[in-house]
Amino acid sequence: MIEKRDDVWRVRIYWHGKYRCSDTFKLKKDAEAWERKQTLAFAMGTWISPEAADVTVADYVEKWPLIRPVLKPSAAKREQSTIRTLVLPKFGHRLLSSISPSEIKEWANSIVIEHSPSSARTALGFLGQLYEAAKTDGIVPRNPSESIKLPRVPYQEPMPLSHEQLWMLAAVMPSRDRLMALVMGYGGLRSCEAVAVRRSCLSDGKLRLSVAAVEVSGHFHLGTLKGRAARSVVLPATVAAELTAWAASLPDGDPLLFADRNGNWIRYGNWRTRVLTPALGEVEVPRITPHNLRDTAASLAIQAGASVATVSAMLGHKDPATTLRHYVGWWPDDLDNVARLLDEHARSFSENHQDN
Repeated sequence: MIEKRDDVWRVRIYWHGKYRCSDTFKLKKDAEAWERKQTLAFAMGTWISPEAADVTVADYVEKWPLIRPVLKPSAAKREQSTIRTLVLPKFGHRLLSSISPSEIKEWANSIVIEHSPSSARTALGFLGQLYEAAKTDGIVPRNPSESIKLPRVPYQEPMPLSHEQLWMLAAVMPSRDRLMALVMGYGGLRSCEAVAVRRSCLSDGKLRLSVAAVEVSGHFHLGTLKGRAARSVVLPATVAAELTAWAASLPDGDPLLFADRNGNWIRYGNWRTRVLTPALGEVEVPRITPHNLRDTAASLAIQAGASVATVSAMLGHKDPATTLRHYVGWWPDDLDNVARLLDEHARSFSENHQDN
C-alpha cells in the first residue's frame, strides 16, 4: 500500500493480511520499487525485516528466555550452560543473517571432537531453535542449521543387576538406603523421583508418582515427572511390606520416605558418594550408577514376562518405542523356532523339486 503523506510517499507492506514493515520515500518511483522488492522477497521466501540488519546472535539470545517454551529449572540451567560455553564464544558477535551452514557444520564437528557427540547435538539443537524463532520473526530467511547431520550419540549399554546382586548390594546399606535401592531396583524410579516420594504416595503396596525433586545450583525444585504424566509403580510384595512398615515408623504428617537425618531432600551426588560407592566396594557386583537401578528394574520385569508396553509404563517412557530401543535385546526372541518352521517348508519344497 502506497500513500502520500505531506511531502513523502509512505509504503506499508502486508503479506497474507498481516502488516510486516513500512518505509517512506521522497519519490513515488522509489516507493514503488521498494514495494516490489519486498513483495517479491515474500513470494520467494527470502524476506527479512529491514530492522534485522544489525541483529547479532548475542542480541537475540538476550531475548530468548522470553520467547522460548518454558523449561524446567534443570533444563534451563543446561541450556544456559550451552549458550555460555559453546554458542556465544563462537557466534555471539556475528549477525544472525551472516552465518553460513558450512560455518555451523565446522563448529558442530569441532564440538564432537573437543567435547562429545551429545554436547554437539545439544548445541546444534539450541542454535536450530534460535534460528527457527528468528525466521518466524523475519530476521533471517532460512535456518542454516536445519540440514546439518551429526554422528549418533554412542549407545550406552544397560548394566542391570540380577535379583541376587540387587539384594547383596542392598544388604550392606543402612536401612533407609537399603529400601531406596530396592524400590529403585524393582520399581524403576529415577533418583529425582525416589527422593520426592512421600508417605501419601504409598497405598496398598503401590507408589503413585507425580512429582520429581531436582537439585539445581544447590536448590531443590519440585516439578512434573520427566514424561510429565503421573504413573503408578507396583513393587514385589516383599519390598512393599518393608516399605509400608518403614513409612509407618516415620514422624506424623506426610514426610519424605527417603530423607536425610533432618528430614530434608537427599542429594543425588551425596547419596552416590556416601552410600552407593562404599556399598559397591563391599560386594562382588558390577560398578553401577543409580541410573543402572532403572536398568535393573527393566531387566527383572522382562525376565518375569512383562511386555514392552508394561515396562514402558513402569519406567514412565512417553513412547514404548523408547523402551524397545533401549532394551530390545533383553526380550527373548523366537528366532530358533522361526528357523525351524522355515526349514520344514524349505525341506518339503526342496524334496518335491528333487523328485521332479
